[in-house]
Amino acid sequence: MILLYDGYCVLCSGLVRRLVKIVGDNISVIPMQSTVGEELLKNYNIDLLPDEVILLKDKEIIRGADAIIELMRLCGRWWRFTAKVISTFFPAAFVHWGYKRVAKYRFFLFGRRKSCYYGDIN
Repeated sequence: MILLYDGYCVLCSGLVRRLVKIVGDNISVIPMQSTVGEELLKNYNIDLLPDEVILLKDKEIIRGADAIIELMRLCGRWWRFTAKVISTFFPAAFVHWGYKRVAKYRFFLFGRRKSCYYGDIN
């Protein structure tokens, strides 16, 4: 399983740090801006630097809010419970709308790194 994320986004970088602590080697995390990230985006015919996280799982492409919910399930414990609550009690359109709002304003709300986190950019 591979997670592609925006390495300049403070929110995304924080998510990655926590995710790696919880699941360890069960997932590879790669900044979209890295050489490997750009190559994966091209190989899967995804626009370079999409405005959402991308989860590649067994040749399946999971994007945005669905990717976050899948990651929550992977983390187990109360994260899995929270993913179940979100999936069960909130309409998918609302969850996707909320994700898109946060994604759109993430740099304003959380900031932007001066350099890419968790990987080198070529």
